[in-house]
Amino acid sequence: MSQVDSPMRNDSQKVPSGGLPLSRRTAIQLSAAAIAAATSCLAKAERPQSTLGKSTLGEILRRRHTGDSAYKATAIADYHANVAAFGGRLSAPVERLLAPMPRQTPWQFDVLIIGSGYGASISAARLAAALRPGSRLGVIERGREWIPGTYPDRLKDVTGASRLELLGPKKGEMHDPTGLFDVRQFDEITILAGSGLGGSSLINANVAYRPDPEVFRQPSWPQLLRDRAYLDAYYELAIAELGAQVEPLDYSSKMLAQRFAAERLANRGARFDAALITVTRSMQGNSLPVINRQGMRQRSCIDCGDCLSGCNVGAKNTLAVNYIPMARRAGAEFFTQTEVHRIE
Repeated sequence: MSQVDSPMRNDSQKVPSGGLPLSRRTAIQLSAAAIAAATSCLAKAERPQSTLGKSTLGEILRRRHTGDSAYKATAIADYHANVAAFGGRLSAPVERLLAPMPRQTPWQFDVLIIGSGYGASISAARLAAALRPGSRLGVIERGREWIPGTYPDRLKDVTGASRLELLGPKKGEMHDPTGLFDVRQFDEITILAGSGLGGSSLINANVAYRPDPEVFRQPSWPQLLRDRAYLDAYYELAIAELGAQVEPLDYSSKMLAQRFAAERLANRGARFDAALITVTRSMQGNSLPVINRQGMRQRSCIDCGDCLSGCNVGAKNTLAVNYIPMARRAGAEFFTQTEVHRIE
């Protein structure tokens, strides 16, 4: 994974080198120019010395695919091995959420977290470890617990796993309350979020991008968070727990093309960075399991490109293989297929 980035990300805050604010039309034109340059470079670039070795679009489209393969069977077996210590699943039966628990307090939970994405799962892991003995922490997730090897990897299956209707007269209405893909469509932007145990970590592009320092210099943030030196220690901790690492330069044809495109557009403010991504790779390849920091079995990435529909290989460092097991070991309880409508 990589990106061609422009410093002019927000019309109201960023100013190009010429000193004039960047209009929406100019931003779109710059993006289009980057795409055109990348496409041109991809067509003309020499084959990069990488494990992919692809240099044409036709070759890229014939990438390795999980399909009904041994990759899926291995990922499913690894999942069951991983959750054996947690009673066979990371989430608890919903009956436990509704059952009265004998406690010394009038409430059932001392801490209740809504959602199981990055903010929620990290909070659950850290808070559960810090609570006094006898305290109870619960995490409520509206989606279900997904097993690597069972993610939809065909277009019809992906659309069928949408929470909302995507097309037709019922567009925007509920299709499947526990659907994995939560797609919100607006006039000028479409938002894709994950709905499942692990939130958007299940279907994002694995990029762990550290925000620019100026993001937190805005007066709306608490004073402590405006100190980048204070935040950096926590960024490093999250990077370590998520297993984020940079791919080798020019690892793929796409990366090579984007670097060339950024060089062509450098005078317009474009730049190229190889992004930190949360993917497991191993020198032994996919045949042997990798045991991560939390003792969870994973497999080496095969470059199938299914990150955005769910990794059926077990290579993706979703929250289900790091912070959620950490939280479970500290006593946190996760409840799936439960939606919160109000707080009293």
